[in-house]
Amino acid sequence: MEMGLKTKGDITIIKADLEKNLKLAEVGKRLLLLEDNLIWHNMGKGEQLKKGTKKLCSDTVEALIGAIFIDTDYSIPLTKGCISKIFALELQEMERKYHH
Repeated sequence: MEMGLKTKGDITIIKADLEKNLKLAEVGKRLLLLEDNLIWHNMGKGEQLKKGTKKLCSDTVEALIGAIFIDTDYSIPLTKGCISKIFALELQEMERKYHH
């Protein structure tokens, strides 16, 4: 809505685009979340850690956002501010793509 979107349909399209696992994986990769063993990944029995997998990257971004929400004492405004910074490049891209 802050980008000037007027209809529920427009907002839904952009929201879905940002929520895609591929987009989350791109963000995780851009933030280097899986590099240098910064985050410990507990894989299930029989699973192998494949550094850089899309699923692992997207799950890590989701976990990071959840951790921010919890660590800010469930503050939506603070979490939203962090999300805006984490997704700044993607939000700018969306604004160029969808802003008329």
